[in-house]
Amino acid sequence: KQEANSFLNNNNPVNLVCDHEGNIWLGTSTEGLYMLPAWTSSVKLFTTKDGLNSNKIFSVTKNNKNEIVVGLNNGQAQIIAESKIVSTFKLGEERNDKRILNIQCKGDDRWFATDGGIFHYYDRNKRSHKLSNKINDVFGSTNIVAIKDIFVNANAVFIATYSYLCKYNLPYDASENRTCQVLNTPAQRYYSICPATNNVIWYSSNSGLYSLEDNKIVSHISENEFLSKRINDILETSDSTLALATYGYGLLFYKHGKVLHHLTKKDGLASDICKKIFLFKNRLYIATPEGFSIVGYNKDSVEFIRNYTTSNALPSNDVNDVYADDEDVLVATAEGLVVLKQKNISLTPSEIPLLRFNSIKLGERKLDADSSYYFDYTQNSFQFNYIGIYYKSATDVSYRYRLKESENWQFTTNTSIDLVSLSPDDYDFQIQSKIPGGKWSNVKSFNFSIAPPFWKTIEFIVLLFIIVISIAIVSIRWRFKSILKRQKEKASIDKQMNRLEQQALQSMMNPHFIFNVMNSIQQFINSNDKDKANHYLSEFARLIRINLELSIQQIISLEDEINYLELYLSLEKIRFGERFTYEIMVSPAIDDDETMVPPMMIQPFLENAIWHGILPLQGNGYVKLSIEKTPDNLLRILIIDNGVGIKASPETNQDEKKRKHKSRGMSMTYQRLELIVKTSGKKLSIKYTQTFPEKLNSGTTVELLLPGNL
Repeated sequence: KQEANSFLNNNNPVNLVCDHEGNIWLGTSTEGLYMLPAWTSSVKLFTTKDGLNSNKIFSVTKNNKNEIVVGLNNGQAQIIAESKIVSTFKLGEERNDKRILNIQCKGDDRWFATDGGIFHYYDRNKRSHKLSNKINDVFGSTNIVAIKDIFVNANAVFIATYSYLCKYNLPYDASENRTCQVLNTPAQRYYSICPATNNVIWYSSNSGLYSLEDNKIVSHISENEFLSKRINDILETSDSTLALATYGYGLLFYKHGKVLHHLTKKDGLASDICKKIFLFKNRLYIATPEGFSIVGYNKDSVEFIRNYTTSNALPSNDVNDVYADDEDVLVATAEGLVVLKQKNISLTPSEIPLLRFNSIKLGERKLDADSSYYFDYTQNSFQFNYIGIYYKSATDVSYRYRLKESENWQFTTNTSIDLVSLSPDDYDFQIQSKIPGGKWSNVKSFNFSIAPPFWKTIEFIVLLFIIVISIAIVSIRWRFKSILKRQKEKASIDKQMNRLEQQALQSMMNPHFIFNVMNSIQQFINSNDKDKANHYLSEFARLIRINLELSIQQIISLEDEINYLELYLSLEKIRFGERFTYEIMVSPAIDDDETMVPPMMIQPFLENAIWHGILPLQGNGYVKLSIEKTPDNLLRILIIDNGVGIKASPETNQDEKKRKHKSRGMSMTYQRLELIVKTSGKKLSIKYTQTFPEKLNSGTTVELLLPGNL
């Protein structure tokens, strides 16, 4: 026989509707709309109104009489049987602020872990005793305080305190000497302890996960980065997997030195801060500050995750402890004790949230979700507002969406999405909703297209392509014309250069030089010096022949040029006799056989030095020809003489008409040099300086720069 529940006392309902989830909606005449959740009949809440001394429950379990035992503050514990508070007792008298953080029941023995120590309560005589810990003979007996965790099996009680790990061997000794054995571990902050079935004791400290094997400490913090984090609780499953409740990093499943699974809030847990774990029939019950989670774990695999919060059963999300058996699931919260009927817990919910669009906006413009749109490229930012209606647990609804069917799903728990600055394309916005462990809802979609700007349209691209091709054709034609024009100009320059070279070659043989050579030959004949006359005539003929050969060449080797200059200077020496000496020096760094130069560019400068520098000199004269290479691969040619100098030269003092006639060969040389500059692209020059500026006969030094190779 079930008790009848009364709702909305003194409020007359005028309408009643049951929705697809089983929730009952009541409309009243004066108080508005009420909803009676479907889970109401399967949930029992115990608070101070029902006789609890405090709504803040820190621990909960059942004893061997199937009674509910809850741990409160001030060292108080209460027993609930048949939905009533049947007993209340207090542990110790020393402090009134002791929280009962953990309760373990074995037969008639009750073990309570509190802030003030470990208490044993024997149900038969209703007496409690506090355990002490004898560390060693030096320190004597020290009370166990600040208990973080206890674990009771058939042989012992294992205790994790703020500073030590302890062990109390069973059966319980009722004598006055109730002491514990401190395990062989260093003094540090501990959080949890769990003796495994293979006689290994697992425990956690402020530095991570450790084990005690054959009284030796083994560290596991290097096996995985999360094993070095704070672990609040450790529990062994039926297949020897360790479930580790971390502070801030979710739930870990650890086995054989590896983390098999790592569950976080993103995977469906109620929170990443896990306080305690309880195991019952391959189900893990995890207490968190954001509700509690039920995790199905079997044969190294996670089968489901189901969350319970204030939206579907709890008065508060701050859950401190959970206990489960075949009949009930007991939840210790900050606002009371919740008793859930195990048979009414749906681990794989069949409900699917009803998904709908609340609004779709383009800026301030509202769009119709059932229509298709074609937008300009500047209209590319949208806001989608939607809701998955699930009244049992509205906060548990999650969503996934995508912009195209070919894209991967994006996951969120938000009920609004802003899509900003979308690129031009065709879009099919799709969204689905689900609750943890359930199926995804049907797809809600919204089709729209964003047109590209005109400069990205096919028509514009084709037009631009035609324009670019046309410009390219015109540019190529102009380029060809420019190349042809330059080629014609170069050919014209070459012709002009050849003509100037011919003129220069013809002007190289100064008429005075030829006349003087002929006079010298005649003088040798008249003096019956036939040998000198024949030698002079032979050398002069060779010079004329070389002139004719060079006149048909544009470039010659530096070696040929030097041979020609050597012959020319030797003829001048025959004419001048001992009054004239000369010297030719070529740098060893120059390969005179491979270096190519324009022919007869140097001879006019040598002739100028002899005729206008040495000839007027009252005394012996010399001319030095030096050729070297500059760092920028040019030939530096120096013609050095000790003659009368530039200012005293007869050529400088002649009238304008005679000077123009005399310098005709040099003028042609300057023009040739200008043409060489144009064709080679190199910076060339001719520079005149005084050799001995402090002397009367200052001499002249000519520096001529020519290309290092043509």
